[in-house]
Amino acid sequence: MTIEGRSDAASRPGPFGEPAALARRDVTTNADERRVKSEGEDTETRLREATVQFEAVFVQQMLAAMRSTIPEGGAIDGGHGEDMWASVLDEHLAQLMAGESHGGLADALYRQLTRGVGR
Repeated sequence: MTIEGRSDAASRPGPFGEPAALARRDVTTNADERRVKSEGEDTETRLREATVQFEAVFVQQMLAAMRSTIPEGGAIDGGHGEDMWASVLDEHLAQLMAGESHGGLADALYRQLTRGVGR
């Protein structure tokens, strides 16, 4: 089949009788639309993750500050090992606590940052 003197794959009919070039363009357009939508969702997901990570760092710093107010010494003194593992514990607790409460720091940051984007 030839359209305007051309005899290539673009002039062959697609699955619904239209030229294959049009069918491919529609598929490409739909794929592009899905990609843009996916990128938007990906941006929102990355922003949500970043705000939760920020909250985790904040909580970790708060836990370390609280721990520093506890007097050292006493009947059991863990020494340097206790200091190291207390830091690991603070980091783990901060990861668990961040993003768990609705209306927390991560949610407030997310709302504030998306407000400027128009969402």
